[in-house]
Formats: sequence, structure tokens, C-alpha cells
Amino acid sequence: MKISDIRNSVLLWIVALYMVLSAGFMQLRLPPTSGTGVPIGEVALLLALATINHGRVLPQFARSVFIAPFLLWWLYGFGRVALSVPEYGFWALRDATHVIESLFLYVGFAVATEPSAIERFYRWLPMILLACAAYALGFPFRETLQSFSPSVTAAAGYESAILFNYVSYYVVALLGVAYLLLFRPQRS
Repeated sequence: MKISDIRNSVLLWIVALYMVLSAGFMQLRLPPTSGTGVPIGEVALLLALATINHGRVLPQFARSVFIAPFLLWWLYGFGRVALSVPEYGFWALRDATHVIESLFLYVGFAVATEPSAIERFYRWLPMILLACAAYALGFPFRETLQSFSPSVTAAAGYESAILFNYVSYYVVALLGVAYLLLFRPQRS
């Protein structure tokens, strides 16, 4: 098995967990100590960035999109982080999550350059959306269900339920509707 296949599998699982568990999954960190650690999604992002053949992917990325705004965004964002870490420490990184997570665009592009990864994604997507739809049935009972869920201390110090935390589920609903509009079976 190639390293890119392992990377793509890990990223597919990360995307699936983000979609199904929403904000609950976003709070899981390594190491799993109270309120500290690096979010699992960012660990996967760093590992993905380390396994990409940038010499092959970056020129393709530059031909596909106007890369200057991305480079300026990343340069400015990471420059601000570098200047802010001495004063604010961990909070400078937490406040830069929008810059850090924007690197998923590049990683997603790298994955999309592999036809087998795209085919696998489209095989998985209906199953993930079905799991999301089933999981969403618990929304009316979320307060009761969250009381049975394990919780984790978020970086800001509050307790967050891992399961039945539907903070960003509207995005999953929009993705499900878009999928049905684009890929629904044709009727004769």
C-alpha cells in the first residue's frame, strides 16, 4: 500500500468524522489532556502536508487556480502567528485556525489529483450522508442524549459533549441537498 493511499484513507475518515460528529470531533486532541493538545484534524493535516509530493502538486495547483491570493493569505496569516506566539502562546495558534485549516484546500487538491481517491470519495459520500441523516434524527433529543455522551474539555475551558453536538449540522444538510440535486437517479 502506498503512502498516498494511507494518507487519503486517513483524510477520508477525518472528513467523515467531521461531518457526522460535527463540533464534538473538533474538540478531540492529541494528547487527550484537558484543554490542551493539537486537534486531530490538524494532526492529519500536518501528516498529509508531509506526504504530498509538492514538486508535482504545487505546479498543478498553480495552473488550476490563481495562486497569489493563497500565498499572500498564508504568508500574512503565518507571519501574524509567528509574531503573536511570543505574546499570546497557544491562543495565537487557536486564533489562526482559519489560516491553518485553509491548507485543507491544498491538501484536498492533492488528493483530487489521484483519480482513485476521487472514485473512492464518491463511493463513500452516500454512506457518510446516510450516516449523517441517521445521526441527525437525534437532534430533537440532543440535550438528553448529550448527558450520556463522553465529554472533553475544550481549549477555552468549557466542557463539550463529543456525541450529539450538532453545532454545524446545517452545512451537512446543505451538502446532502446538493448531492441529491446533482447525483439523484434519473427517472425515465
